[in-house]
Amino acid sequence: MHAMNSFAARLALLALAGSLMTHGAEPPAADEPAGPHAREIHQLRDRAGWRAKTGQSFLADFQEFGDFTKNDLLLVAAEFQGFAAAFQKAIDAYAKGDVEAARALTKEADKTKESRDWRKRLLARREQWEAWPSEKWAEEMQTKWGGARTHAFGAEWVASRRRASSAWGRYAESIAPGVEHQKQLALEDAAHLAEAEVRATEERWRIRQTLDDRLWDKTVTSPELEKKIREFEKFGDKTLEIMRQRADGDRLWREWQRERVQAERDLEETFRAIREQQESLKRTKPTK
Repeated sequence: MHAMNSFAARLALLALAGSLMTHGAEPPAADEPAGPHAREIHQLRDRAGWRAKTGQSFLADFQEFGDFTKNDLLLVAAEFQGFAAAFQKAIDAYAKGDVEAARALTKEADKTKESRDWRKRLLARREQWEAWPSEKWAEEMQTKWGGARTHAFGAEWVASRRRASSAWGRYAESIAPGVEHQKQLALEDAAHLAEAEVRATEERWRIRQTLDDRLWDKTVTSPELEKKIREFEKFGDKTLEIMRQRADGDRLWREWQRERVQAERDLEETFRAIREQQESLKRTKPTK
């Protein structure tokens, strides 16, 4: 990771965030003269303030993950700054007495939406950050924990965590405008699978740690013991298959949840449409 790049990104973030909070988020002072559209201006400032608070919350959350979220910080700050600027245009129009333009600008500001699911992207970044093995952890795990077997296998655990972190990073990047939904789902599934393989690799490492601990006297050898060692190592190897099966089950569960949510929306929309149709018929039905 590059500390200077992260520092520069945070400086830019602070500048954008400072600008974000100046776009009408504060109510007018008590001694400020009330104009003919003071109520509308106050309401717009209130809505801009809520948007600003949402943006600030995302900024604070994304900052937790250091260099992994440098670009996210800038994107969030710029997007919510744009929301605030849209409300400010409507406020300025009211202040000038251009009511027609102010109302049109208010509608435009209210229609502005987040360009992506920032909460989902944040969660993916958290997984990316948590999966990445720090240099300190990797060095200690491969040199200080366990014995010869664990030290020899440690590089595989490090590599699996790096693969998982990269997979979560690709999924996070896919949570953006213009990315096909199916591609995003495929990247999400791949990230979960990579995470499952990390758990399997960790268990395989722990199998070797057990061997190092239990077989502490290295002078004890025999063909029978070697056979038992190979049989015991297979328990670790079996975890890879088990974790992949579990990941597939989790994928099916996520798929079921998405389908259920969509079915509920379809049900509600159908109910609303039929109800409106029936209510319309009642209103148009001639009375006797």
